[in-house]
Amino acid sequence: MDNLNRLLLSCYVLFCTGALLVWMHQDSLESFWQQSYHRPPPWQAWQDIALWQAGARVHTATAKGWESFWAEISRQDERAIPAPVLAPSQTETLQVADIDLDIMVEQAAQVATVLSTINAAAILADCQCSPSVWSMQTQSLVVEQQSMAVATAPAQFKRYATISSGQRVFFAGDSMMQGVAPHLAVRLRREYGLASLDLSRQSTGLAYPKSFNWPATIAQTLADNPDIKLMAIFLGPNDPWDMPSGQGGQYLRYASPDWESLYRSRIRTIIHTAQHHNVDIIWVGSPNMRRAKLSSQVNYLNDLYRSEVLQAGEVFLSSNQVFQYTDTTYSDYMGDGSVPQKMRSGDGIHFTPTGQRTLADALFDLIIFTPEKQTDHETQLATHALN
Repeated sequence: MDNLNRLLLSCYVLFCTGALLVWMHQDSLESFWQQSYHRPPPWQAWQDIALWQAGARVHTATAKGWESFWAEISRQDERAIPAPVLAPSQTETLQVADIDLDIMVEQAAQVATVLSTINAAAILADCQCSPSVWSMQTQSLVVEQQSMAVATAPAQFKRYATISSGQRVFFAGDSMMQGVAPHLAVRLRREYGLASLDLSRQSTGLAYPKSFNWPATIAQTLADNPDIKLMAIFLGPNDPWDMPSGQGGQYLRYASPDWESLYRSRIRTIIHTAQHHNVDIIWVGSPNMRRAKLSSQVNYLNDLYRSEVLQAGEVFLSSNQVFQYTDTTYSDYMGDGSVPQKMRSGDGIHFTPTGQRTLADALFDLIIFTPEKQTDHETQLATHALN
């Protein structure tokens, strides 16, 4: 009987401990469940119960208390330690000037293509057409996208995004952007001396804001960094699922009218936030995928991005056209066979380093840089030249 009592007591303690952990970490568990299974968690019915809701608040309060405690006990006496004298280049914030840029690119490429088979091919720039020809091709992609939306988009189109010295580029998106952003950031730094801010994060999108809220993150980032002038955003492959309505109840079925309406509203929120801060937008559409179903799903999302972005007068770049994919074509290489290097990774979703650089070059050619902020007269001349 003593052994049985001890066993029962141990089981009781384990059960209570597990229940307490679930109660306190319910938000993290819900996010994991949603992203893994794309449906409400089994405890969905409890979310209207005050006692259950208190668990999330207890966890938040505990985390904040621990952060304050650790910050206090780890604080050093500032009078005992002289402030370091920093060189001018070290005083720059959120810049990549003080690290080996080539190492950064290689490390970022490895992270973005984890669990994928990558063909470490030669750099595309060594084997393709001249920059001027490539720039003309890239511009033609944007013009073609604009012509597709001429019935709904404003009369004045942007063909390029503009940026000046002292301003920054902001990268937002999922693991697709994680691979592209470092290449573009390096080129902007080397050729124009521009700094950038990369907040791209894998397994994120617009469907599950409770897991990661891109509209809120972008709004806060632009409010905190008034020197940002251009935002490049690349999302999609993590979003073709049923999603919470944000008001409780059943999930919204993917691509249903209610789903599309909510998803479009999140796209518009991002665009309006950027325009409120006078930030240009280049929105990148996802390319075709190896899996036919996923490819069809991301192309549906591309249609939503394209229509909202062009309606707002911003720039939309089609990855399918960059890689010369026609219709539902998928290829590990350039779709027209013009480049022998492999562009897509082994998972049929992400890019190889060569593919990442290809898309980064296409983005680079859509950015007009002026060494200093233009006067009104110079701006008028530049606008006339672009038109």
